[in-house]
Amino acid sequence: MRIALLTDGIYPYVVGGMQKHSFYMAKYLAKRGVSVTLFHFIPEGNQQVSPFNSNELPFIKEVCLTFPPMGALPGHYIRESKSYSRSISSAFDQLAEDYDFIYAQGFTAWDLLQQKEKGRQLPPICVNLHGLNMFQMVYGLKAQLAGQMLKPFAKVQLQGADYVHSLGGKLTSILIEDLNISRDKIWEIPIGIDKNWLNSDSAWTDSISPRRNFVFIGRYDRVKGIKELNKILGDLAKEYDFSMSFIGPIPESHQVEHPHIKYFGLIKEKERIQEVLKLSDVLICPSHSEGMPTVIMEGMANRCAIIATDVGAVAHQVDSENGWLIEAKDEVALRKALIEAIEVGPEVLRAKQIASFERVKSFTWDRVIDQMLHFFQHHSSSVDITST
Repeated sequence: MRIALLTDGIYPYVVGGMQKHSFYMAKYLAKRGVSVTLFHFIPEGNQQVSPFNSNELPFIKEVCLTFPPMGALPGHYIRESKSYSRSISSAFDQLAEDYDFIYAQGFTAWDLLQQKEKGRQLPPICVNLHGLNMFQMVYGLKAQLAGQMLKPFAKVQLQGADYVHSLGGKLTSILIEDLNISRDKIWEIPIGIDKNWLNSDSAWTDSISPRRNFVFIGRYDRVKGIKELNKILGDLAKEYDFSMSFIGPIPESHQVEHPHIKYFGLIKEKERIQEVLKLSDVLICPSHSEGMPTVIMEGMANRCAIIATDVGAVAHQVDSENGWLIEAKDEVALRKALIEAIEVGPEVLRAKQIASFERVKSFTWDRVIDQMLHFFQHHSSSVDITST
């Protein structure tokens, strides 16, 4: 089987949930002996040794392109995405290879979809817009304008694709109810996490610290709920003894001054992130909109209970067994969940942490790739698919 995987970058060259998804998808398809042509770009000055190992590289053909900068004027991302999709289309034509399936992250299949609409014979195309952010909550005039500009282009591509990948939950509802995507076109499969994230450290069974340790991973963005979280943390710090760690580029102007609240900045190395997670009891993800956060998977894999908002596909990751699932933008509910997490007994907290660890095992890439292969095998243009 031959797959064309269209991306706007892969981890670790480009940091982001979609880029991690692209990297692991290519990696695990190659592990299964599937031939992958990986279209991506490497930012200038970010070249490094290939992230794929010697067993995977024979099955991966990398096509490195340039993501065209179009300035900062309104609509620049649309222009960049359109231009980049043309670069992919041009490289696709030059390779002149036969594929059984085209899988496109974001807007990367834009030009190919237009060609297919005009009658060009192409294999099935599946589009994944992950969090469908343009159809979810945004803040600020700039973000609202960008969302409104993206909506019609996103809708055309989703409706024009042969298949649409949904991470599930409320994302599927958006596709069906808001965008009129037929249910039989929707491929509902969760994101995955690599098995090496699973913390099997036997020392984990030690007693829980009297001081509750929280952690947040992510950038500063209004939709991440940091404004509400900061307000609550400032209030609770006057009444309760707890610690809080932030991993991500949080501006100093949005940091809470407290001896037990630490800011580590952006951390790219998995081992360093795990060091912080292993010392944490509860991961907090109070976003107003999301897809299916990788950071929640990473917290679960390191035995954290989870406080998260019911957005995107988060309900597939979090419930009362392994944490607290609350409504988005509900400060009262977020405050209540934090207080409960501080006051809950060690036995109850440990049960939630164990539930997180056990649940995340169903989201490992070994299992997710099985679901992907099953889909490819039943919807590709190939007749002979028995080799996979």
